[in-house]
Amino acid sequence: MKNLPGSLFQLLKGNPTDIQSYRINMLLKEIENIENSINSLQTAPSEDAAISFACDYKDSGNGVKSFANYLMACSNEFQKSHNLFMSPYVAIVQSSMYGKTRLLREIARSYYRVVYVCLREEWSTGYPPRTLEGTFLRKRH
Repeated sequence: MKNLPGSLFQLLKGNPTDIQSYRINMLLKEIENIENSINSLQTAPSEDAAISFACDYKDSGNGVKSFANYLMACSNEFQKSHNLFMSPYVAIVQSSMYGKTRLLREIARSYYRVVYVCLREEWSTGYPPRTLEGTFLRKRH
């Protein structure tokens, strides 16, 4: 007990309500630290993503061209067997920060027309922000 910080040592010698107050204050500080961590996680990625999104795209593995070829293969399959498919579209689904939007941007710049709709939650702070079409579609369904 002698190694404890002075104020804590005094509390342990003192009355139980002081100890409870100390514990409550420590919990409140911990909650505040957690909230601050969560807030920094929510805002930092969108700022970093916006900066990264503005940089020149480096595609050393030819991923954009490979994806463009895949899209062409999907389109060709639709043309051959249009009675099997409802419409000629693909969905790109992946966790945050893997480059889905950036890939589509590069596809739109160099290969095909792209209709981009972001369906993220309204409160989300991710980048790019939710599109107006996303709000409309989520309310209808």
